[in-house]
Amino acid sequence: MQLAQRRETIAHLASGVAHDLNNLVAVVSGTVSLLEGQSHGGPEFRSGLTRIKRAMDAAQNLVAGLKSSTRPKATRTTLDLRNVISEAVDLLGSERRKKHSIIVEFASSVMPVWANQTELLQVILNLVLNACESAADRSSTVNIAMGGESARIPDKMPDVGELNADLSYSVFQVSDTGDGLDPEIADRLFESHVTTKGSAGTGMGLAIISGILSDNGCALWFDSVPQKGVTVTVAWPEQEIQPKDGSRIAERIASAAKLTGHHILVVDDVVDVGDVLSEMLETDGAVTVAISDPQEALDLLSENPGLWSAVVTDLDMFDITGVDIAKAAAQLDPPVPCVLVTALPDHAAKNRHLFHSILAKPVEALALIRHVRAAVSC
Repeated sequence: MQLAQRRETIAHLASGVAHDLNNLVAVVSGTVSLLEGQSHGGPEFRSGLTRIKRAMDAAQNLVAGLKSSTRPKATRTTLDLRNVISEAVDLLGSERRKKHSIIVEFASSVMPVWANQTELLQVILNLVLNACESAADRSSTVNIAMGGESARIPDKMPDVGELNADLSYSVFQVSDTGDGLDPEIADRLFESHVTTKGSAGTGMGLAIISGILSDNGCALWFDSVPQKGVTVTVAWPEQEIQPKDGSRIAERIASAAKLTGHHILVVDDVVDVGDVLSEMLETDGAVTVAISDPQEALDLLSENPGLWSAVVTDLDMFDITGVDIAKAAAQLDPPVPCVLVTALPDHAAKNRHLFHSILAKPVEALALIRHVRAAVSC
């Protein structure tokens, strides 16, 4: 368990490095892609571009390997959730169980989950340990419930992940009698280095949980009442998730009309990245405005609601994020579709419904154009 937790921590730190490196790779590879489409330049010019492109492909593979090298591929099988929760509670130790009056409401029948046992244990232990430490004096009591009337899927959008209508889920809840969540950090709980424990916490636990849940196709909800505690609900798929059929989406993307005359707002806090994305779209006839200040982008959307055909935005920007941009665009009349281009596509899982498409940096010009075409044609 300690080794798995250490690997997850390293993986999240590596993803932060990957995010910054991907922005640099995106600028270079995007510029090369644009230059390749130009007719001028002799053999030496094109040979130089080919060398740069090979180097950027290698750099992209190295960046992608930062995460995979520290997080081995999990082997999954069908487990009984009751057994894994029982093991997690046993690992907590008798002293902690007694101090926090930990009560487990076991389901009467088998609760199948398609999971890796270590990953599932990590999620359960992180949630229960957080519940034990949820009060300032560390005196909160903790309850774990499974399925039935005790643990149901909430009637609202998940805070992490998404529900698949074609899947069945086993559900469990971890609740405490602590202080509740601070509203100022409630929306940032799953970001790395955000903690409610002050100097006693690393801020990696919930970020690790978020990554594991997203990888397993799970969903999570937080319900907090100030001074009364928090209830966390987790829905875990009972069976293996089959790959989605992307043929219809691919067909719609391929048949979409050119972007000639469409006004596209491009938002990225790295100026060069925004410029490259804009130039890519302009090769298809789009009229683009590239903005590095997300607040300025919000102002442009509100001041000219009928002007924009689509928004292309980054996710992780200072103060205002791509999620904020997408929410503002969705509230316009008519709503403006958003395409997300980010170095951390996994971090957008919670807000997948806000974006027409989610593309990973660095993005090829053709892929970006096709997805923006499809967004505009919806």
